[in-house]
Amino acid sequence: MLYSYSEIERLLRDGMIYVEFKYAWHSHLEETLKFWPDYEMLKMLEDCLKHGANPSNRGGAGVTALMLTCKNLSGRSRDSTAVEQVMSLLLDHGAEVNQQDFYGRTALHYAFKSEYDTEARLARKQRVVQILIQHNVDIYLKDSSGLSAFDMAKREGHESWLRTDEA
Repeated sequence: MLYSYSEIERLLRDGMIYVEFKYAWHSHLEETLKFWPDYEMLKMLEDCLKHGANPSNRGGAGVTALMLTCKNLSGRSRDSTAVEQVMSLLLDHGAEVNQQDFYGRTALHYAFKSEYDTEARLARKQRVVQILIQHNVDIYLKDSSGLSAFDMAKREGHESWLRTDEA
């Protein structure tokens, strides 16, 4: 039997079920990022984090919620700022910006790997990179193939995105 989010929330609140959200809570985040309306998605994420979900827990292949968010930059509508809001929530709740998956990729690797098909989505990608830069992401961490996010940015002609005001 499938339950809606509100039904599950009611069952949890009434003590009818118990679910350990701390570990596998973000397994549905990828679908949520693609298909849920912004308000519902942000509320679900806030609720999970408020109830103790760990933003740095790993899913398949060691992927974290922050990495999934960066991977799915093109999944939201052009004018949505939900991706940036999700990233801020995760980072504010302690997501590790330099955490690497089983292949050595960081959220920044995923951001540069994400595809874009419009200027608006390219601008979103740049904003996401800036958020990660502001949170001291290491642009030189290499993945298992020896590629750093700096290498990826250079290949795309976007190495200027990686500069900080301090440099």
